[in-house]
Amino acid sequence: MMQNRYRTQNLSEFWLKIIALVAMSFDHIGAFLNDYSGSFANSGAISTTALAFRIVGRLAFPLFALMLAEGLRHTHDKGKYLMRLFDVFALIFVVELVLYVLNLNGIGNFGAPSSQIFTSLVLYALFACLAERKDWMKWLAVLPVAYILLSYAADICTLYYANATAESVRFALSWQNYFPLFVRAQYSLFGFLVFLGFFYARPFADRFVKKSLSLDEKGLAEYQATSDYQRLLNIAGATSLSVVTIVFWGLSYIATEAAPYTFDVYKMGLQTYGLLSVLLILCYNGRRGYDSKWFRAFNYLYYPVHIAIIALVFVLVFN
Repeated sequence: MMQNRYRTQNLSEFWLKIIALVAMSFDHIGAFLNDYSGSFANSGAISTTALAFRIVGRLAFPLFALMLAEGLRHTHDKGKYLMRLFDVFALIFVVELVLYVLNLNGIGNFGAPSSQIFTSLVLYALFACLAERKDWMKWLAVLPVAYILLSYAADICTLYYANATAESVRFALSWQNYFPLFVRAQYSLFGFLVFLGFFYARPFADRFVKKSLSLDEKGLAEYQATSDYQRLLNIAGATSLSVVTIVFWGLSYIATEAAPYTFDVYKMGLQTYGLLSVLLILCYNGRRGYDSKWFRAFNYLYYPVHIAIIALVFVLVFN
């Protein structure tokens, strides 16, 4: 039983999930407020409110990435865990595909569907499951990585060529036609590196502890049950998140004449607020907390359901 001698380590996985879901809801409400700000009499105040909501929303992704890494480490069946993620991804993808086809053919006014977080989560989980295999299938882990890199390349090309010559603009549009936004991995390379930091924090911590404390396997197992070990995991994950965020924030300031802020595909001026999640990560106690079948189902279904509800409310009110 883990003995927690750090009073700050009092957030279980359950509470981190609740915080992430609430933050995600704020983020999506803020996105809709921003899109519909022109429909309000005081559009400036609404835009400011939308920005505040989206700042709160930056807490969500790092927490989801951490929970995915924890889930993959603790699940007894990675295949079933992956399939649950894939089922939700497939449901959302089919809806987005229908909307994309309708929009492409001028039927209705749904707007171009955006990328969704479950595309990334499935790719991250697929990479982790394949990378840990001991047979030839281990090498298939390059496939989800390649897809993530392709998504990143598409985002960069679309951003870079949007401000260039007419021919370059046509090239950028070709990415939109053949690799539209809704099939890309949301957060692409940035999100993948954040996930890797959380996922490999444990093996890194194990090697560090065994070497620094000269522990054998039995001693390591005993140390893993302490709050000191969880604190080390939290620090490793938080440090990785901070480094990745700072690197991409720096890349966002690499400008060219053709495209100012060429590499700012993640709007890092806003995304850097995700560093606030470090305060929550450091409070993680490594325990699952409340858990039940209905809550697991709620976690997976909340994403599509809450977006549908928010979209319906805004459409009924402003259309």
